[in-house]
Amino acid sequence: MIKVIGFDSESPGLSAQIVAALGRVPKCHKMGLEVIRYTPRGLNFYCLTGPGKRCYGVYYDDLRAICIRQFASLENLYETLFHEIGHHVFCHILKLDQRYHWVTRIYPGSPCVTPYARRNASEDFAESYMCYLTRSGLLAAIPEKYRFLDALFSSTSFRFRKTCRGIQKLVNS
Repeated sequence: MIKVIGFDSESPGLSAQIVAALGRVPKCHKMGLEVIRYTPRGLNFYCLTGPGKRCYGVYYDDLRAICIRQFASLENLYETLFHEIGHHVFCHILKLDQRYHWVTRIYPGSPCVTPYARRNASEDFAESYMCYLTRSGLLAAIPEKYRFLDALFSSTSFRFRKTCRGIQKLVNS
């Protein structure tokens, strides 16, 4: 079970809303993710957004934790949350050949869903993942990315179900 910490201090019941939003994410995409924490003050984490830009959240790969620092609206919170979960999926859920395919075949030659996605293949995947959950019409305009993510979310994808079972064995061992 993922620990959701600190959000109720911002708004009572917000943690429950986040847990409900996590229901949109396949169970195997959340495997190994330990904590989602709201840290509005006192934690200055490293962000690659650049000078004068806002950093809403960060995924700590080594801790398997998401920290969200700020959000402008509930919609923005969900976008940040799903973006950071996208980083978790990219780092820990995709098989090496799936990640390689995204990095070498899908990312270099296709449009990006947001300007931020242009930074690198990992950000492109995270932004595309977020769009799949929040603005699928935007992602559908890029068929190769949409098909890739649709296969990851599809319960009919035998290959991905097999990947999820393998991850479940690793998490339970």
